[in-house]
Amino acid sequence: VGSADYTNSSIQGQVNVAVQQRQPGSSIKPILYAAAFTRGMSPATLVWDVSTDFVTSNGAIYSPRNYDSKFHGPVRLRQALANSFNMPAVKVLDQVGIPAMLDMAHRLGVEGLDKSPENYGLALTLGGSEVTLLSMTGAFAVFANGGARMAPTPILQITDASGRNLLEKAQAEQVIDPRVAYQLASVLSDNEARK
Repeated sequence: VGSADYTNSSIQGQVNVAVQQRQPGSSIKPILYAAAFTRGMSPATLVWDVSTDFVTSNGAIYSPRNYDSKFHGPVRLRQALANSFNMPAVKVLDQVGIPAMLDMAHRLGVEGLDKSPENYGLALTLGGSEVTLLSMTGAFAVFANGGARMAPTPILQITDASGRNLLEKAQAEQVIDPRVAYQLASVLSDNEARK
């Protein structure tokens, strides 16, 4: 939508939200799980969804909660991601590490996150950062494309009047293991795991 008044330049009404930095919320969790699966975890890995306190870099206590205000005990990563449980995601990030998640986000083409892990805390996996919607859709396309990344583009080909190609679409780049992409696509499309 952009703004209440698209034509009002005093409030920057002509904004394209698809390329503006916004908090992604839980939509960023699959990027964490891609990093975890790359490091040997799998959809079958067990994690405890129980109340846990974490100490932040400034010494404060961080106690994440699930959206349903419940804890679910032992859950597999398949169920944790499929149900978007917060506590398991934070525990996985604590184990995998913020640098690994940032590295995965950059490999997937997510724009907005800087490369300095000290600028982030465990809330990173709950959407406590800002990224662009366009780059997030590109990252999810990697999961659907067997781990290959294509830069989002509206132009596939340009030819001149003689039919010569002036521009061809960019080639895909393999950025994650196809097996990891398959696992993520499987979890994200698993309606049974959400029960």
